[in-house]
Amino acid sequence: MTALMWGALPVILKVLLKDIDPYTLTWCRFLAALVIIGPLTARRGELGPVLALRGPALLLLAACALCMTGNFSLYLDGLRYIPPSTAQIVMQLSPVFVLLGGLIVFRESFSRLQFLGFIVLFLGMALFFNQRYGELLSGLNAYAKGLLIIALSAFLWSTFSLTQKQLLNYISGGAVLTVAYATGIVVLFPFVHLEQLVSFTQFHVLLFVVSVFLTLSSYLFFAEALRHLEASRTGVIVALTPLLTVAIAALAALFTDAVETEPLNALALLGAGLVVTGSICSSLGRKQNRVTNSS
Repeated sequence: MTALMWGALPVILKVLLKDIDPYTLTWCRFLAALVIIGPLTARRGELGPVLALRGPALLLLAACALCMTGNFSLYLDGLRYIPPSTAQIVMQLSPVFVLLGGLIVFRESFSRLQFLGFIVLFLGMALFFNQRYGELLSGLNAYAKGLLIIALSAFLWSTFSLTQKQLLNYISGGAVLTVAYATGIVVLFPFVHLEQLVSFTQFHVLLFVVSVFLTLSSYLFFAEALRHLEASRTGVIVALTPLLTVAIAALAALFTDAVETEPLNALALLGAGLVVTGSICSSLGRKQNRVTNSS
């Protein structure tokens, strides 16, 4: 479910970015999500443990919230310059960062298959961008800028994932999201331009509502997955999204020119497959030795 939602989100957000800047859009998404999840979390009594956090746990929560804000904002910023499918390919760096963090933070083991997965993933990226080398080597143009911004967003997402996993030992996933959304609303407020919402049509409003629903639902599903899986194994969820995004973007491009698609020749398609394969190998290429209990 998480993979399907994350696969569709970039396509929807790409359309919305035609009429609204990434920071205002992120702020509106956070506000709408907080209005929905905040009362539910409070009613369940899940915010009480948040107030009891002290010391390292409190700092961990702050880092988690800020990384989520940065990830959301920078992802949309980068998405302005590159197609949704390309953004999702670059986001495959996330499981690499998660795995490295899992090795350090959770002392998870490392296997030869995971190392092979790294090689396959980066080889796949090299093939995927085979038609863009001239553009990438010409300097820091818009396309290259978008790739760098998305890569930074991937790093922040992996940090959010690792810190959230630690926080689930103290508070619920809903409480983490509530604090993260509230933090993002405060941090992003100086960069918000609400007058851009005046140009929204009914179609834009519908897309925005869908994006909020997918955002909230996907992260709740992801938080639940973290309770049952090792940090590195959750990378499989991220690994599935590029193929879904490529398919959804190609379908959306038939109905609107607001969604651009990456030109994919045979090498690029092979590269996309290798990226997904490498990401899955990196995430699953070892024996399971530690699972967080959900009870």
